[in-house]
Amino acid sequence: MRHKQDREDKLAAAKLLYGKVGAEEYTAAIKAADAMPGVPEETLREDYELGTNKSGKFTVGYWAHCEVCGFEFSYKHAVDALDPEEPDDIPTLIRKPGETT
Repeated sequence: MRHKQDREDKLAAAKLLYGKVGAEEYTAAIKAADAMPGVPEETLREDYELGTNKSGKFTVGYWAHCEVCGFEFSYKHAVDALDPEEPDDIPTLIRKPGETT
C-alpha cells in the first residue's frame, strides 16, 4: 500500500541523516516520519463458504460486516447437485448503513 511505502521511505531517509546533522534535526526528522499515517486498518470482514454435503447439496455462501458503519450482508445459494432444477436461494440484506436495529 502506498501509505506504508511513503512512511517507510521517510523513515529510511531520516535514518540516513544520522551523524550528518545535529541531534535535534535528526530527532525531528525521525518524529516527523513516525507521525505519518501507517497502513489503514481494514474494517470490512468477509467470509465465504463453498462446498457439497454428503447428500449432494452444493452450497455457496458469503457474509460481510463493516466494523465502522455496521453494514451487514449475507447471501447463500444452495442447489441439489443431483437435481440442479431445484435451487434454494436465500439472499439476505441484514442491515443497510445508517439503519439501526
